[in-house]
Amino acid sequence: MATGNILDTQEYAQALELRKNLFDAMPGDEMVGRDLRRAGENGKRAVAMGGCGL
Repeated sequence: MATGNILDTQEYAQALELRKNLFDAMPGDEMVGRDLRRAGENGKRAVAMGGCGL
């Protein structure tokens, strides 16, 4: 049984740092990160609904 808060984990902090390094390096990079995050969320939904028909 988990007793900790996910926001307090070192793994979460490392993921935030990686995101910052990848998508905040150049002006406009945050938009790329936002689009990739949205694509990932849409992909998860498609898989959850039985795939994308391919």
